[in-house]
Amino acid sequence: MPKYQTHDEKLITKGQHALVLSLKLIVKYLLPLYIKIVSLDGLKLLSMQKLMWPVFGNMNL
Repeated sequence: MPKYQTHDEKLITKGQHALVLSLKLIVKYLLPLYIKIVSLDGLKLLSMQKLMWPVFGNMNL
């Protein structure tokens, strides 16, 4: 019984380690990309807002 427990614990820690690694990779690569996309879209939205302000001035875009 103790053997199985330690084996399961090892598997769990391995799984947690893999999860942490994948999260680190996601944060390292996808988050900056996401921020870039969002900031680009934000800038586009802001410039569009300025262009469309006379038309959609009353709306909250």
